[in-house]
Amino acid sequence: MKKVFFNIIVATLALSLGFYGCKKDEKEFTVVFNSNGGSEVPSQPIKDGEKATKPTPDPTKDDNTFGGWFKDNNTFAVEWNFAANVVTENTTLYAKWNVIPPAPIIAVSATGLDDLKVGEAASNASIVFTLANGEFAATITAANFAVSGLPAGLSAGTATRTSATVVTLAISGTPTTAIVSPITLTLPASIPAANVTGATSAVAVTGAVTLTVAKGNGAAVSGAPTPKTVTENSIEVNAVTTAGGQEVEYAINTTTDEPTDGWEVDKTTFDGLEMKTVYYVWARSKANDNYNAGVAWRSTAITTEVSETDKEVEAKYRFEQGPWSDFTAGGTIGGVAKLTANTFTVTVGSDVIISYSDVFTDGGGSFTAAVWGNDASWAYLYDGASKIGIVAINDDGSCISVQLGKSMNEWLGDNIDADDMQDTHNGYVVLWFN
Repeated sequence: MKKVFFNIIVATLALSLGFYGCKKDEKEFTVVFNSNGGSEVPSQPIKDGEKATKPTPDPTKDDNTFGGWFKDNNTFAVEWNFAANVVTENTTLYAKWNVIPPAPIIAVSATGLDDLKVGEAASNASIVFTLANGEFAATITAANFAVSGLPAGLSAGTATRTSATVVTLAISGTPTTAIVSPITLTLPASIPAANVTGATSAVAVTGAVTLTVAKGNGAAVSGAPTPKTVTENSIEVNAVTTAGGQEVEYAINTTTDEPTDGWEVDKTTFDGLEMKTVYYVWARSKANDNYNAGVAWRSTAITTEVSETDKEVEAKYRFEQGPWSDFTAGGTIGGVAKLTANTFTVTVGSDVIISYSDVFTDGGGSFTAAVWGNDASWAYLYDGASKIGIVAINDDGSCISVQLGKSMNEWLGDNIDADDMQDTHNGYVVLWFN
């Protein structure tokens, strides 16, 4: 019995040893997942003849969708079937990616709206919608491209598909109001999908349109101011007008340079001026909220008059400063009196006060200009309308009575008497009274 049991154990052991001694060694391979720029996927060790496990989740890559694992790279002709394919060698599988096309987007811009000016028509102005990553539908809905907030005087036309990627909205009109601080037009935030071929949702609009409107050119005045009334200390000019509705402002200057200040609306009278002084009066349209000041027009030279008192003082001054010996035919005395070719003139500033062209008489005879310059001669000129007198003094200092219907003292007033004249040798005096 013991012998039988022993034989069974030996046989069993021998059988076991024979089995394991004949078992074949198992192989193991590595499956590498090349994500081609996507997120990393770990490799898998796979025994010979077994199947790899499909990685989960799928790898990701920006702007792409995952298209599966393939045995071949680039061509992606042979896709790996994780349910059927077995691993029999080291294997690399490659991720295929499908690029996501960029979403269509519309950028807005403007032309001809950066130099708007009051009173000037907009030229070649428009708002432009430019589509990227797509094409506009052959027929668009113009109302979907409407804008608002345009300056007064401007209006938008009908949106037009001018190319597969451009829609243009023409802007026309003439601005009537100046805009100093930039304003932003109201644009559509998006364009409905029906206006873009293949779009499944509204397409966003990016960009903004801002603009300003400059002041217009000032209106022209009807002409240069002309003198109306001139006194020794004031000038009044005739008013001028403008065609553009702007107010007219005036200023005065003693030179031909345009004044930088002192402009006043409707001020046609200027007081407090200097006697015997040349002035120029200017006029222009006044700047307002929508228009600049216009071009200034300048009057001709306007000289203020001489007062009655100052005329008499002037006469005394001329008598004291002008010796008779300087008063010669064709000459001048201090730039005041001049006798040339039988014409006697007296000038104050740039104004000719007296211009008399006739034979000079003394009531008892006549003489010509040639007589002037002879120290022993005397003459006077009397114009009854303006009472102009010229008196010459003999070389002995005697005073000649003139036929004015007045005595010499009455003629000269309190400024110069006969004794003063007799004490002055070889002198002359020029007096005038209005």
